[in-house]
Formats: sequence, structure tokens, C-alpha cells
Amino acid sequence: EAGLRDALTLRRIRIDGKFVDKPRSVAEAAAGRDSLCTQIYERAFARVVSAVNAVVGPEEHSGEGSGDWVAAFIGVLDIFGFESMQHNGLEQLLINLANERLQALFNTIAFEAARVE
Repeated sequence: EAGLRDALTLRRIRIDGKFVDKPRSVAEAAAGRDSLCTQIYERAFARVVSAVNAVVGPEEHSGEGSGDWVAAFIGVLDIFGFESMQHNGLEQLLINLANERLQALFNTIAFEAARVE
């Protein structure tokens, strides 16, 4: 705990061959914290994607016996259709989640207004 706190709030610099800890500003410490959190979530997201890919992985095309392999994938359907990107990260997933929640709220309000009329 103390090591993480020190890593986020102190900067170790070398002056005349000696190491000195210099405090970081609040903004610098917050930026370090945010960067660390982003990396943790990105790596967790990548691990989940890898685990899903391992389960869903390529399968031999059934019925043909030709040895052809078909890659299975998971697509996210949003109000604009399927997104097809080479690389998606946690930020894109969170953006999609926020969009889906906003769309659900809009639908709830619109349907409730139509029901009342």
C-alpha cells in the first residue's frame, strides 16, 4: 500500500549521486492514478477477450470435410449496426455501453409518453 502511494505521489530524482524524493503535484498524482487504472482495465479487458477467443476459437467447417476453418466472432449490435474494427479496447466498450444505456432511456421515455397519450 505504501509503495503504491509513494509511486503515485513521489518522484525519485538523482542529485549529485544521491537519490531524493520530490513530491508530485496533485495533478501529476491524479494523472498517474488515472493512467494506472486505465492500464489495469485494459489488461483485464484483453484477458477477457483472450479467454472468450479461446473458447469461441476457430472451428472446422462442418459437413464439408475439406479441412476449412471458420473463425467465430462476437459482434456487438448497437443502434447503428455491427461495428467491425481491427482492435477495440475498454474505452470503446464503455462508449458502446453508455450509448446503449442512453438508447434504453430514450426508448423508455418515448414508449411511456406514447402510452400516456
